[in-house]
Amino acid sequence: MTPVFQTGQNCLQASIATVLDLDLDDVPNFVKKGRKDNWNWLGALRKWAKKRGLGVMQFYVEEGLPSIFGALVIAIGKTPRGGQMEHAVVCKANLRGKNVNFEYVHDPSGTEAFLANIDYCLAFTAGAA
Repeated sequence: MTPVFQTGQNCLQASIATVLDLDLDDVPNFVKKGRKDNWNWLGALRKWAKKRGLGVMQFYVEEGLPSIFGALVIAIGKTPRGGQMEHAVVCKANLRGKNVNFEYVHDPSGTEAFLANIDYCLAFTAGAA
C-alpha cells in the first residue's frame, strides 16, 4: 500500500488509489460534484472496477463480513472536523472472535483525524461482481 493524498474534495478517489496501489490520476473522481449531485457514483465505480476484473461490495459496519479479514477497505462517514460532507479513509479489517473491526490505516486528507463514525464500507473483490 502506497498512501495517496487528496488534492481537493477527492478523498474517495485518493482512498481507492491507495487501496489498489494506483496513482491518483489512474482513478476517476467518482463524486467530483459531491455525492448528492452524483447519485450513480457507486454504479460508475462498479463499472470502472469491473473493467479491471474487480468487484465492489458495499456493506454496513453492523453487518460485518468475516471474509474480508485482513483486507484494506474504504470506510466512509463523518469526520471529527465537522461539516456535512462524507469523508473516505482506508482501514484494515480485523477479525475479533466473530466480529470484524476496522483499524484506521490512512487518512487521505493528511490530518490523520480519520472519522467520527463509520457509516459504511467499500471493499474490492477479485472477479467482477
